Parts: sequence; structure tokens; C-alpha cells
Amino acid sequence: MPLPGIIICVVCAIAAYIAGSRIVMNPVTVFCSVWAVVLFLSGLHLYTMYLPSDHTYLMITSGIVCFVLGCLVYQTFAGMYSLTAGGRPISGFHSRQEDVLRYRLTYVLLILSIAVALRNLAGVAASLNSFSLSSVQTLLQSGDYENGLSPVMKALSILVVQPVGFAVPAVVAVDWWKGRKDRVLLLLAVIYMLLRMLSSANRTALILFFLYLIVVPIVGSYGGVREERRKMVRLAAPLIAVGIIAFVLMSLSRGASLRTLYLDFAMAPEMFEIWAGKIDEAMVRGNGLTGIFGWVYALFYVIKNASLNLIPMPELVQTLYDWIQLTDTKWVWPGESIRANAYVSIFWSFYVDGRWMGIIVEMFLFGIFAAAAYRRATILYTRKGMALYCIMFYALAFSFVRYQFSLSKVALAVFYIAFVLYRREPSYE
Repeated sequence: MPLPGIIICVVCAIAAYIAGSRIVMNPVTVFCSVWAVVLFLSGLHLYTMYLPSDHTYLMITSGIVCFVLGCLVYQTFAGMYSLTAGGRPISGFHSRQEDVLRYRLTYVLLILSIAVALRNLAGVAASLNSFSLSSVQTLLQSGDYENGLSPVMKALSILVVQPVGFAVPAVVAVDWWKGRKDRVLLLLAVIYMLLRMLSSANRTALILFFLYLIVVPIVGSYGGVREERRKMVRLAAPLIAVGIIAFVLMSLSRGASLRTLYLDFAMAPEMFEIWAGKIDEAMVRGNGLTGIFGWVYALFYVIKNASLNLIPMPELVQTLYDWIQLTDTKWVWPGESIRANAYVSIFWSFYVDGRWMGIIVEMFLFGIFAAAAYRRATILYTRKGMALYCIMFYALAFSFVRYQFSLSKVALAVFYIAFVLYRREPSYE
């Protein structure tokens, strides 16, 4: 029964909003709001969708509670800062430095990504009689299309193009609100996102760009006076309208319906239950690796290819990779007349690591990391911190799909933002 989980989510979301300077984008409010909706829609079990067991709902609810506790523990015991500026406590060290985007490097990486996206689009277009997002989606899901990438191009795509492409919406949104509003950067980013959408029928990059354009000013208003915060919200309002219109138009172009939208948000608990059963049958345990899998897989991918396959992929890493891929490629039946893939939710990855105890421990740790990312974006208020929180916001908002950091493109996007795309410079503000 999902009702206890719904009540807990609603209470925690409202309490975090009130206690967190009325910033709706704080991690607890975002995560709990999403799961309140998911649990409510799941409980309706429309369109012949099966109703998950009480045990499944209990595991999900316990994970939500542990996430909230992790955020609360971090906020309670986070270090106090000695100085204040603009309502934000900051340390003397951070008050003298700022993160500045490496614009030329970002241009080069974006041009490289555009070239790869153009190559992919040409290959897809050549395989279609008539071009539309729905036909592209059908082609890619059929399994009949081969992109024909060489090993070098494949490695370049996995290690550079996909992560940079995923980081770009956050980086550009932060630059627009808190940087120099670089037009070349914006133009290259929009070209890449459009080509990415056309070549993969994937709206994610554009949707995230609009989302981040809303997230950054709202999160950035933390600690500001009421009039300043209202101004930031008013500036974000037109973006919300444009984002909604764009989402509807792109959804219609892919043949989306009310049934599809309902199932997207409602079937995560049932999909989690189905795939948890398959993991139990196979007796697979990640032993903590699934929680950091995006980084682990990238590391061993580099080692394997740099050694010319002399050092193979570790068996457990390969097994986890195969299972994560399987949730996307294998279709299951979450309802009598519903056939679906993906949407195993964040809880499945942690279940793989340690069953119910894995959910409890890793959701608590995930809460700590989410609160730390939010604190860096609001308290320290750096460009890098804002970009990193955008990625965390995505992981929270789309936690009903999967644990996003199990994907190398998301995990490496964090790496690029944290260590490659920004440099530290003295700040005299």
C-alpha cells in the first residue's frame, strides 16, 4: 500500500521547503515531491498495470526516509563558516577564489561533439525513408541499426562526447545566469542539443537545458532578500512556459499520449519489483560497486583498452554492466497489456548492491552527497557548485527512471565539471 510513503513524502517535501529558506529546488523537496507523485500514480494502477506488493512499497518508503535522514545529518553537522557575504556564510579561502569556465576548451569539446552528432545523424537519416523523431526512435529501438563506429570513435564517444554533451546544459545555464553570457558557447550548445535530439530522438538535453535555466536562478536566490528572490522567480517564469511548450511539442512528435505519460511516472515501483526478482534469481550482488558504477566502469574501460585487452574487464564489473544494460534492452510486462523497459528506479541499483540493507545504507549516503552538492551551490555559490548541483538535481528528479550515476556519461559529466571545464581564479568581488 503506497499511502504511508505518500504521506511521508508530502510531509518531508513541505517541511524541507519551509526550513530551507522556501527554495523549492532543495534536494529533499525535489526528491520527495517526485516520489509522492510516483507512489500516488502507482497506487492507481490504471491501464491494467499491476499493483506492487506491500514489501516493495516498504522498501521504497524506507529508502526515502533514509535519504531524508542523510540530508538532515549533513545539514546538522556541516561545518560552520566564519564570514558572511550577501546572506551566505563563506570561509575566507572560498571568498578569495572563483570558478571560471575554460571557454576555449569548452568550444573545442563542443565542436568535436557536434562533428560526432552530425556523423550519427547522417547514418540514421540514410537508414530511413521518411524522417521524424518517432521513426528515429523506432529504428533505434528495433536493434537493426548499427552505427558502425570504429573502436577509437567508440572510446571517444564514451569518454568525451557523451559526458561533455551531458555536462553542457548545466554549464551553459550557469554561464547564462552567473557567467559572461557567452553567445558562442550558447550557439554551439544549442546546435549540439538539436543534433543530438534529431539523431537519437532523445529530448533529454533540451529538456534539461530548460530545467537548469529555471533551477539556477531559483537555487541562486538562496539567502537573498525577498524582493531579489521574487525578481529571480519572475525572470524564470517565461522559461518555464517555453520549456513546457517545447516538451509538449517534442512529446507529440514522438507520438506520446496520456497513457504513455502516466506509465512513465507510475510504473517505477512495479518495474523495480520485477527486476529485483530477476536479480534474486540470478543471485547477483554488487557489494557497493553499483553505487559508483559510472566511474568504476569508465576506469576499467580505459585500463582494458589502453592495455589492448591484456587486462580484461573484472567479472563483477562486466556482470553489473550487463544487468544495467539489460534493464534498458529487455522488455518486461509491468501490466497485463503493458510492455516496457527501463524505469527500474534508483532503488533497484542499491538493491543490487545489498538488497534491502543496500537501499537503507546507500540512500542515506546519497542523501549526504545531495545535501553537500546543494550546500556548495547555495552557501559557497560558485559556478562549479551550481553546475554540479544541476547534475544532482537531474539525478533526483529522474530517480524514478534509474540511478543516474550508474551511467558513465552522467558520472563522467561530474568529473568534467569538477576537474576539467573550470579553473580557479582570484576573486576581488
